[in-house]
Amino acid sequence: MDRKNELADWRSSPRRFFGKQIDVAVDQGGVHRPVAFSFDDEVHEIKVILHYREDSAFGKGHRGSHRWWQRHHRNYYRVKTTNDEIFEIYHDRGASTEHRDHRHWYVTRQF
Repeated sequence: MDRKNELADWRSSPRRFFGKQIDVAVDQGGVHRPVAFSFDDEVHEIKVILHYREDSAFGKGHRGSHRWWQRHHRNYYRVKTTNDEIFEIYHDRGASTEHRDHRHWYVTRQF
């Protein structure tokens, strides 16, 4: 499949929604991009990251004064696996740099 078709695939409507915590393997470079993830007792190796975005907005329904620690601190990835499945996963970095145990990965959608 060429790059143009891959980009068209990731813009399609989701087939399934999850919102489940997952285990993710990351590369050892400075950015720590995901290279594989485990979900539903299956390991999904990532062939290509189709799209990346950062979310640092306040959650929906958040009213009143805003503090920096109330923001989302998430990195979203739309990925294509070696089985040609497309998923959206994100890394919730949490607001604290000291408490790394509050940082988790989630799978949100399959396309």
